[in-house]
Amino acid sequence: MDESFAKLISSPDQNCPLKKAWVSFRLVDEFGQGEPYANLSYSLIDSQGSEHIGTLDEKGYARVDPIYCGPAILRFSEKYKGNIDVWYDDLINRQSFSLPITQLQAVAEQTQRRNSNQLSPNPKVAAKENAEFYRVEVRDLVEVNSHLPPASKILAPRPSIDLASNSNQKDSKKFGIGLAPNKHHILEIKALTAWRPLLSLTSDFSALDAYQLSLLTTLAYADFGEKYSTGQETPPIYPVPGTIGYVLNSRLAHIETGALNEEPRRFSNVNPYHLILEEVPYSKRLEVIPFNPEYYKKQDEQKNPGNFIT
Repeated sequence: MDESFAKLISSPDQNCPLKKAWVSFRLVDEFGQGEPYANLSYSLIDSQGSEHIGTLDEKGYARVDPIYCGPAILRFSEKYKGNIDVWYDDLINRQSFSLPITQLQAVAEQTQRRNSNQLSPNPKVAAKENAEFYRVEVRDLVEVNSHLPPASKILAPRPSIDLASNSNQKDSKKFGIGLAPNKHHILEIKALTAWRPLLSLTSDFSALDAYQLSLLTTLAYADFGEKYSTGQETPPIYPVPGTIGYVLNSRLAHIETGALNEEPRRFSNVNPYHLILEEVPYSKRLEVIPFNPEYYKKQDEQKNPGNFIT
């Protein structure tokens, strides 16, 4: 049991919940700016299952008052509104494997990633505002996340898992993060970006293209990833270095700021690859089709994701 949950569950207010509590939160990027998240619609589920729907202000801030005392769940389910890039419209409306992109995801993809040698200003901001400080990923706040990067293994501090698991989610939708009542929270949203091999934008084949493709052709005879049985529920996570899925999904599409070998230079136990990379919004990466049989109900969309690379 973590400390946040232990303090909350021992509170006298849990004996007879009253609607006299409040909670506030502010979404910020990795540089402490809340403006990118202005006007996002949110949903807060309090401890008695009541839903409170609202919109963040121009600084990415919201306060919900009153709510029932106890852990609350914060969610961002608003679908992409079509006001950023037509690229998202194409992904949402394509005939096969359309993506459930939210407004939160599209906004997070436009924010900048902090370099590993840059200190985050957000802990100091949280201390100044007397707030709880957490680092959060888009996948934590949206209902469908199979198309998003796997959860970070090094991001910290994270919201309390116990707060979320012991909240009253009457709709059975197990997503969102837990927030403690009568507290203010600073939520740093991890920038959603990916590495993409840089290629020439002209129609002529260039020396750059030749160099990049010569490195990528080393994957031509590699396996896509793990072997798994038809109907297997656990999605593949591509842990095997040197496989195509590992290169595309676990190295290029998953940036871990501060991790050892942050930029992908070695894909297997061979000499380092020196691909020339550009950092792009996550949705503009080399895409591996998401593995989610429950979301993709059509018969022709339940195949091995290794058969589809876009």
